[in-house]
Amino acid sequence: MFDKYQSLVEAYLKASSLTPGIYTPSAAVKSADLVAVFVGTQAVLLTGASSDAGSVLQAESFCQLNAFVAAMQVLKLDGPIEYKKINGSDLEWPDVCEAVVASTSGAVEDSAGEGDLMMINLTAYKELTVLLCINTELARIIDPKAPMMDDGILTAQFGSDNVQVLQLH
Repeated sequence: MFDKYQSLVEAYLKASSLTPGIYTPSAAVKSADLVAVFVGTQAVLLTGASSDAGSVLQAESFCQLNAFVAAMQVLKLDGPIEYKKINGSDLEWPDVCEAVVASTSGAVEDSAGEGDLMMINLTAYKELTVLLCINTELARIIDPKAPMMDDGILTAQFGSDNVQVLQLH
């Protein structure tokens, strides 16, 4: 099952207009006014500046999407899912964050995932970042022009041991 899963994930990542990356938070971002998606008291995603209507809409969309709710349940993140406008200084920032970055559909990136920063994943779960890039519903919140990819079949594998050992190259 792992080889089939791995192959599908790699194919979807190649097709996607998004790719997993990393982001080292800057001092400016750590003190900026941001919009975040929370699960209970934990900030999970940062969609952008709180003054940007598009970032607010993205956060609101994640809160309402069943695929995102299901992903949070698999990660065992409990509590109401809501978005809030916060200041970056209110967060406990990791040294390096998972991130979703823009990609060229059809291109194969290395695991560095360099490109325009689209969203910051504040959890330590790389599989969430991958899911944001390959699930059509989730990816289209970030990039409305994302191609058709996973329709939820792979999402059922999310959180399993298959994703934990996912090899991205």
